[in-house]
Amino acid sequence: MDILDIMRKRHSVRSFRSLEIGSAAADILDGYIDGINKKYGVSLRLVTGEPKAFGGLISKIGTFKNVHSYFVVAAPKDKEFEAGYCGELALLKAAELGINSCWVGMTYSKGFVRAEGADKIFAVIALGYGDNNGIPHNSKPIEKLCSCRGEPQWFMRGMEGAMLAPTAMNRQKFFFRWDGRQVTAQAGAGVGTVLDLGIAVCHFELASGHKVVRA
Repeated sequence: MDILDIMRKRHSVRSFRSLEIGSAAADILDGYIDGINKKYGVSLRLVTGEPKAFGGLISKIGTFKNVHSYFVVAAPKDKEFEAGYCGELALLKAAELGINSCWVGMTYSKGFVRAEGADKIFAVIALGYGDNNGIPHNSKPIEKLCSCRGEPQWFMRGMEGAMLAPTAMNRQKFFFRWDGRQVTAQAGAGVGTVLDLGIAVCHFELASGHKVVRA
């Protein structure tokens, strides 16, 4: 399936069926994130069969249901961008396997989710088989999110991918530029915007086939 089709069909889901992620899918995801961790120097981890991180009061506050599996998105403290980029790579791999998901920054039980060593947990990604497939998020107009000389087709495809990227509270605080030589991307002000930029750049690069330089 074309990566843009996966992005178009994937939406945030918080309510899941009681069906667990099977060992075959878990093995694929474990192998995939192991490669990501080695390549980018992050510490993503898949947890399955563990309901406590999203149980009790947290499930009511975050409106979560039946979250028994999740990615822990951890990395050295200076790798927030890479954490977002790599977490989204893992999320899209899960989507390819038919697994629904939701990025979670705050509403999980931190006592049950641990990072290894001195790494920081930047987020958790809830995983499972959704009661539904979610709904598309609203997006800012493309002219608010990019500046492009000549609007080549690959750049517009990349921007479609970036506009489909999940961001905290759907803020979309990122901006892409094409000056005829290279694509740059910059995060706006605010907490978590660098993580969000990593997610958006992941989408842009996968959709366009072109590398992005952080501004």
